[in-house]
Amino acid sequence: MIISRGVALLLGLAAVTAPPSAAGATLGHQAVQVSVERTRGGWNMSVFQVSGGIREAVEVLRMASSRAFRGLRSRYVPADRSGRYRYEVTVTYRDGGHKRIVTYSDTPGAPPLLFEVIRKTETFPTPVFPPGFPFS
Repeated sequence: MIISRGVALLLGLAAVTAPPSAAGATLGHQAVQVSVERTRGGWNMSVFQVSGGIREAVEVLRMASSRAFRGLRSRYVPADRSGRYRYEVTVTYRDGGHKRIVTYSDTPGAPPLLFEVIRKTETFPTPVFPPGFPFS
């Protein structure tokens, strides 16, 4: 369901059927959902969510399943947060586990993998539904 691209992008398509990646994901650590909450100031909030088995979703979920991503710290926060977007990334894994990471845009020392997951989740393609969906 798409409420508004600027407000929320919620995709609940299907369970991921892709096998764990060669980058070290085990079945229990396979990501099934990635959610990115982006805020700036008191009232500017956008939520982006990826799940499902389509090509773009599988790529994001594989990155979030990797050992490198699972090994990231829970916070990458700069000394000066003024004028920056705050990102809260939450990953849900097949075994029910969760990983939550907070960072800010342009944070020195934050891993590129984290910002790649954020970028790919934010720019996830908008699905096209037939007229009348889901009531057709």
